[in-house]
Amino acid sequence: MEKYTTWRRLSTYSVNRQMIQNIVDTLNNKIPSILHFGNANAFSNHTTLILYGSGSSEIYQPLNKYTRHLFQNDIEALQIELQYKEEGKSASTSAIVVEMKFGHWSGDSYLSIAMQDGHKVREKVKAVEDELMRTINPNKNRNWITYPNDFIPTLVFVAGFVIGLGSLMLTNPFLKFCCVLLFGIAIYYVAHRFTKGYCLFESKHQKRLDFFLGCLAGAIAIFILVVAVKSIF
Repeated sequence: MEKYTTWRRLSTYSVNRQMIQNIVDTLNNKIPSILHFGNANAFSNHTTLILYGSGSSEIYQPLNKYTRHLFQNDIEALQIELQYKEEGKSASTSAIVVEMKFGHWSGDSYLSIAMQDGHKVREKVKAVEDELMRTINPNKNRNWITYPNDFIPTLVFVAGFVIGLGSLMLTNPFLKFCCVLLFGIAIYYVAHRFTKGYCLFESKHQKRLDFFLGCLAGAIAIFILVVAVKSIF
């Protein structure tokens, strides 16, 4: 029997009920045919959903038992698992383990696949990985822009603050407008990082944060517009 394991870091995604359902459909209906063992829905009773909150976690097994439309407000990570092994001795039977995790922090999001089979294991694992990535691709967002590392947001905030102070001492209208614009972008950049996690989880709390960020963006835009008008006139 051949064995093969792969691991990759995941980018930023907007996680909602529909995304989970899409992953369920892929695991139950598409993956068995890719692997050429088991029938359709062979994995339906071997999937697990784990929701990690700030103080506790919830486990749903099988995965399709989860029916809520919105996540709890304190959700910090979500993990989907598939663990399947055909009957027989462990060393001579086909088996697959899939772990897919989406986290509020950048280090918590990854996809891991381990498989044991008698034929073209590496190719099968790659096909499973590609299918899962296609499934979640529609939910990919651009939050990664504000999560390059832990140092950059601090640098942007400090630089924006200094530039904002510097604009008060400038008399050239164009330079003053550019400084104010950079200051507004820096404020929005930092606010975006603290209101939207690495991965987004659809919840009432997140909807409130999105509304706040939208209002902040509007206020910044109005402030920049006012400065531009004063600079012209």
